[in-house]
Amino acid sequence: MKKAYYIIFLSLIFFLSTISYAQTWQTYPYSPAGSVLSFPTDEGSHAASITTKTEWWYINLHLIGLAPQYKEYDVMLCYFSTGNMRIFNISSGGTFKSNVLQAYPRFISLPNKWDFTYSVPAQISDNSIWTYPTDNKTFKYNFNSQDPTNNDLLNVTVTSNRAPLIVGKNGFIALGNHGDSSFYYSLTNMNV
Repeated sequence: MKKAYYIIFLSLIFFLSTISYAQTWQTYPYSPAGSVLSFPTDEGSHAASITTKTEWWYINLHLIGLAPQYKEYDVMLCYFSTGNMRIFNISSGGTFKSNVLQAYPRFISLPNKWDFTYSVPAQISDNSIWTYPTDNKTFKYNFNSQDPTNNDLLNVTVTSNRAPLIVGKNGFIALGNHGDSSFYYSLTNMNV
């Protein structure tokens, strides 16, 4: 009988700790243990005074279209603060049509907030936004991107089902041999 109570007690502790962990990362501010990152502050671009010279934000998706075709798509969308560059690729047959744009773009990123606008006059007007605090949902984003050359359009809202994966043990990684560095985390298991 004592053993049964002990097992129930351990199960209850495990269940409560799981709930506590889940609620922790789904509430801002969130600072993962052992990390230099703090959310939502580190979701957007960082001030120029920080040693980080290179920042990028990207999403990779594998999507399945609507019935009756259920066509499969692989998508990559990436914004770079350095050089105001954007990469947007959609593949429906296994081969990406490369679309790297860097010619006279206008890239706007707001500090400490996931809010990006990328435009090329008379061609492209992208925006990728973070829905918080409008809807009070943490780690939820809307991506709206277009490529008129290939007639591609992406308009999805994604929400993370897991806490951020902190890369480099503390969320800060070295880049190359010239002293550059970057904050780095990944959101995995996204709900589209």
